[in-house]
Amino acid sequence: ESTREQWAESLEIIARAWQDDPFEYDGRFWKIPPRSLVPMPLQKPHPPISVIATGKDTPVIAAKKGLGMISWDNYLGWDYAETQVSLYRETIGSAEPVAAFVHDYVGFYVATAFCAETREEAEDVARQLTFDYVKAAVELYRRMPENLPGYKYMREMTDELESHGEDMEYLKAHTPSVMVGTPEDFLGWLRRLEEFGVDEAVLRIDGFGHDHNMRSIRLLGEAVVPELERATASA
Repeated sequence: ESTREQWAESLEIIARAWQDDPFEYDGRFWKIPPRSLVPMPLQKPHPPISVIATGKDTPVIAAKKGLGMISWDNYLGWDYAETQVSLYRETIGSAEPVAAFVHDYVGFYVATAFCAETREEAEDVARQLTFDYVKAAVELYRRMPENLPGYKYMREMTDELESHGEDMEYLKAHTPSVMVGTPEDFLGWLRRLEEFGVDEAVLRIDGFGHDHNMRSIRLLGEAVVPELERATASA
């Protein structure tokens, strides 16, 4: 019940420790006597801070504190992702930064990403790993709302996923957290994220085996990234 308050204190401590030498803190959860952090950050005044967000309240909280927001494990759909971004953008202008500066940034974490020359190959390679990841998310998020009212949206997420079983076509169409397809598919998905205000997508390409991982990364680097860069340069 107190995790959000602990999180808020942690942010204050991190931001202060990165700037003040020595620093100290006297809070509800932590009391830190004068101390020096070693080593201090290379960036001045400190690295940018972003917050992982799965619910609709976290983007607003992040924006009010002047922090970046990264949408994470979003299995409630494209519209839900767009709502998160809109809530953040509507609030960031009135930020009162907890850190030394406002970090106006929206990222999106793609939990399962795999690119191949054909959709058939991409799905054959990524199918089981995609379902395994989704099952792990369901198991975690099913337990969260039981005693914590703030996590009730996670029940909606698990119900949505369980109702469709192991349906790759549904996942690809419904959620931007699963991107399994061709370079053309990736261009469409990433451009859609860009259109509603995402600055950066983080693609998790992992677990498919070294050769498959490298082929996917190479294909994205050769066929997707240059197209996105050209579109940005001409905008």
